[in-house]
Amino acid sequence: MWLQPGGHVEERETPDEAAIRETMEEVGLEIEILDGFMPDTSFENKSEDLPQPFNINLHRIEEGRWHLDFQYLARPVNEISEKEYSDEDMKWFSEDELEDEHLNMPENARKTGLKALEEI
Repeated sequence: MWLQPGGHVEERETPDEAAIRETMEEVGLEIEILDGFMPDTSFENKSEDLPQPFNINLHRIEEGRWHLDFQYLARPVNEISEKEYSDEDMKWFSEDELEDEHLNMPENARKTGLKALEEI
């Protein structure tokens, strides 16, 4: 089954920092989060606006336990070739591939991928 990189937020880490770290750990790809959806409302070093997630997904993983997924739009920091991530463990998906309802990917992940392609 195909899923985006993901993991848990570490102590003293923001969700966007976790997304950057987990992508590096799982895929070996350095990314930067695409932001700019909201104006900066930070106030005199007393608060900090975090990058806005593209999507937030809440789902139950077992009785009494839930996962909250913060999904971000991001781009690679360095140029990459499609070949670098085309083996059986990691893959880039085209819009045509994501439109295939029989793709071995959870429906919400497939639809989120399609929506992300519309946004970038």
